[in-house]
Amino acid sequence: MSSFWDKISGGGDHPEQQKKDNDHDEWHEKFRDLLDHGASNKQEAEQERLRLEREAVEKEIAAKEAEEKASIKGKFKGIFTSDAEEAAEHQRLVDAALAKRREAEAAKHREESFSHKIKDVFDGDNEEKERERQRLAEEAKRNQSFGARVRNIFHNEPPAPPPKKDWKDKLNEMAGGGAKSEAKEDHLDKTIDFVQEHVLHKGDQKNESAFEQAKDNQIADALRGVFGQKKDKDGNYLSPSLRTSSSTMGIFWAKPKPVKNIVILGGSYGGLRAAKLLADQLESHPEYRIIVIDRNSHMNHLYVFPRFSILPGHEFKAFIPYTRIFTESQSRHLIIQANVLSMTSYSVTVSRHTPSKSSFTGEIPKDLEMAEGDTKTIPFEYAIYALGASLPDPINVWKPLGHIEEPDAYQLHLKESSTTLSQIDGYEQEGSKSGSIAWLQAAQSRVAKVNSMIVVGGGALGIQIATDAAEVHPQKTITLIHSREHLMPIYDQKVHEEALRSLQKLNVDVNLNERIDMETIRNPTHDENGQQVIKTLSGRTFAADAILLCTGSHPNNRILSRGLGKDVINPANGHVRVLRTLQVTNTMVDTSAPCTDGGPSTLVPTVPFPHIFAIGDVADAFGAIKAGHTAYNQGEVAANNIISLINKGSSAELQQYQPGPPAIKITLGIKHYVYQEGPTVVVGDDGVEDLHVALVWHMLGFTGDIDMHQ
Repeated sequence: MSSFWDKISGGGDHPEQQKKDNDHDEWHEKFRDLLDHGASNKQEAEQERLRLEREAVEKEIAAKEAEEKASIKGKFKGIFTSDAEEAAEHQRLVDAALAKRREAEAAKHREESFSHKIKDVFDGDNEEKERERQRLAEEAKRNQSFGARVRNIFHNEPPAPPPKKDWKDKLNEMAGGGAKSEAKEDHLDKTIDFVQEHVLHKGDQKNESAFEQAKDNQIADALRGVFGQKKDKDGNYLSPSLRTSSSTMGIFWAKPKPVKNIVILGGSYGGLRAAKLLADQLESHPEYRIIVIDRNSHMNHLYVFPRFSILPGHEFKAFIPYTRIFTESQSRHLIIQANVLSMTSYSVTVSRHTPSKSSFTGEIPKDLEMAEGDTKTIPFEYAIYALGASLPDPINVWKPLGHIEEPDAYQLHLKESSTTLSQIDGYEQEGSKSGSIAWLQAAQSRVAKVNSMIVVGGGALGIQIATDAAEVHPQKTITLIHSREHLMPIYDQKVHEEALRSLQKLNVDVNLNERIDMETIRNPTHDENGQQVIKTLSGRTFAADAILLCTGSHPNNRILSRGLGKDVINPANGHVRVLRTLQVTNTMVDTSAPCTDGGPSTLVPTVPFPHIFAIGDVADAFGAIKAGHTAYNQGEVAANNIISLINKGSSAELQQYQPGPPAIKITLGIKHYVYQEGPTVVVGDDGVEDLHVALVWHMLGFTGDIDMHQ
């Protein structure tokens, strides 16, 4: 049976002592395993470090190149530099930057090697002997009975005086060793000392030499690297979150991870759907942040633009703020209002940006801050290009009213689009809701003032403007000119028949198979009544007070083609080439080829831009019609594929996009309409003036009784 002194001093075979011994061994093993694991993975860690270093240099060089390209000097240089030359120069800059880093690391290593000289000066050849002496002294101290220690305390026996410092101790303190340095150690350093002294029995750790403390610092840095502890701007480690368990003492860090951006260019039907879906699926990936970039402070609900440009009283409902896209728990994601200037394969450069309140703080994060008039390059891990297409003049709130552009001059359009997306022909729109409302009100006033108007184009836009104008202003003379035999030719014949019947019922003069001579648009003439005169290629002449060109939409491809190369654009139609996975490619794609099985597809390693997707009206997406619901569905595919790549990397099976059947709804007056979904065509008369716009507000996060003036 153990004695009383054995029990209170920890001797004998008491169960509590056995538990402590087990805990002692368990911690000892865990500590050794951690160090052994770090050593075994040293080579892999070094390879990963070199890869990440090269990737960081790639992004840094790409960002600098993007800023240079945005400058006047860069644009001039780009005229005389081929893509191959740019690629070679990019590689040269990356190699040079890496070589410079290697040289700096070598210099730092040479400087740190000075610590070996310090070891020789302060420890000499008797280092091992001194360490053995300390170990024996500590062992003798431990062997002293508990009773003897208690008697020393109660008999007030004075402690042994501290040893006098000789010249070696003073030099040791000057080099960073000694008791003073020990007192400055943080929790992790003290834990390492505790383990070395009480677990590994390496002797007293209260007055280590500079060399011993340097070795402890190396162990501490290795552990901090394992747990991802960061340094502040002064190079000091940030304090970790410490907690202890009842059975084993441990230190645990909430591993901070660098922010990885998923950039979505364009905040409309497809871009917002992708943003919302990504945010919902990134809860387990807090290191990822979504940044939606749009030149507007709000989403333009384009489907109501034709109606609201004619009928007053509802125009404020067409512009939906970006304030409810993300929930409060998703506040790290944000939407910024900015002009996109350029992009590379890993960054995008913007100017004049402000945050939306979807960030809940209403503030730009520190890494995205910029002064008024400056530019900012934002790096990204993944990007979705959803900038859509230019709008026809009658509903283009970014152009002054009355501006005319030839609808078929694709090359001319590319030339004219050399300015930023917010500056066209000297007209600059601020992208605010109030400015957009004022534009629609001006459009309404223009229609109200004229006695006659010609609508060019028998697509959905032209038909809706002509029928609404005829019903709201029945006293006006309205003419529709269409270049083909059928209205809405890609849809069922019944859609054409119902649209034609409704136009004629509203006294619209419909002229089919008549193509406008664009010279009469570019060089307008007027008759004796002051009306503008236009001619068709067949020789017919028409005159009216106003002419509305409801044709001429072009893909907004300039930023992508300049950033990734002209080969990513299909020259036949100006759309961005994509694979079935909606990843951007620079090789020809058979857009008529069917989806393999409508299911997932393993990522091909040769995909040139596996992290960049294109959706919506800008994408050459296998015959898909250009519509909001199409962009919405493509946004889902792009978002799902990004999540798969984040979770499984290049081995992920990606979803393939399969266009759905034709679907459209066209208003033929305030209440009358026709819609087609697949083979089904339905005609109705229960429409409403604002086209049920509240449903879209609800889709974007608004609930209850909505104040649409916000």
